[in-house]
Amino acid sequence: MKLPLREAVDLIGYAITEEQKEKIYQIWLVRYPNYDKSNFETFEQFYEKCRPQKVNYDMRSKDEIMNEILNRKEG
Repeated sequence: MKLPLREAVDLIGYAITEEQKEKIYQIWLVRYPNYDKSNFETFEQFYEKCRPQKVNYDMRSKDEIMNEILNRKEG
């Protein structure tokens, strides 16, 4: 059985994500005994804090960005 390349890449990406999630879960388990009512967080809350935040790229041209910077200095 041949696996299409796109599906293979998706499967590898899923495996990497699950492996990272397992490592984060191990860290959460180490922290678990130190939680109390005032600072408890579920694994899902902890996991969301550990994941990298999405980066929004500025798709404007270099000239547009430079014009904005120059106009800020003048104003």
